[in-house]
Amino acid sequence: MPRPPGFNIDPIFLITTPIDIIGERDSGGTGFFFNFEESTYLVTNRHVVSGEDNLTEEGREEIRNSPPEIAYYIRDADDFENPNRVELDLSTAASQWRFSPNGADISVIRIPQRLPDIWDVYEGETLTSYSLALTDRELLNWMRLTNDNVYTLGYPERVFDPQTKFPIRRNALIASPFDRPFNGEEKFLIDSRMDSGTSGSPVLINPGNIEYENREHLRRPNPVPLLIGIHSGNMLLDEFLDREDEDITRNDVESDLNETWRTEQMMETIVYLNREH
Repeated sequence: MPRPPGFNIDPIFLITTPIDIIGERDSGGTGFFFNFEESTYLVTNRHVVSGEDNLTEEGREEIRNSPPEIAYYIRDADDFENPNRVELDLSTAASQWRFSPNGADISVIRIPQRLPDIWDVYEGETLTSYSLALTDRELLNWMRLTNDNVYTLGYPERVFDPQTKFPIRRNALIASPFDRPFNGEEKFLIDSRMDSGTSGSPVLINPGNIEYENREHLRRPNPVPLLIGIHSGNMLLDEFLDREDEDITRNDVESDLNETWRTEQMMETIVYLNREH
């Protein structure tokens, strides 16, 4: 992705944040910022907020009634390599957040600060923050993929820089038919070596891998990658999960095939949140 003149980092590295869960559970994952209408949303997985991979409806209700306090990071315009930690108690009346209404592994949280659109960088706008947000302009809509090369941005445990908190990019391939449900749900698989901590990572595709209506991308290049999904987690090899064999390795348990929820599920969750508030 080309950098705007005078901008010394690829702007796509500024759309994500680690998410920490404060309190009894010392855990977390990855989130990314998304602007819709006049608000900025922090998008991640449901299981990052809840701490549970497969919540029953009763368990979801319990988390909704007693949600955790989370922390995320915002980059100041004058010092983008030292992000500030922001704590947000989801149990307060002022907090506006929601799980996916249809069971997708997605959570959206409206944050108090409106962040700049990623397009503001390319259009020469004065930035109020170096944390940037994708918008519905970066959704696939009617466009078509011309190949299966995608990538993720996230925070694998013990790998990313704890000071700058820039995400780690992992190249991936779409591994199941992108435009068809997987296992009866609105998700698809990607093939990539993902690690703990990357749950909630955005799955992105470069503009050169998109065919626009009437081959428009050949005439008017889009500098910003498109968001095509939200990484949810590795498909575990169940036959090894209950064994206590010390010789079992990561390769025995994890398949490197990863579930990815479609962006329509994210947008539906944002719309439901807006209706509630």
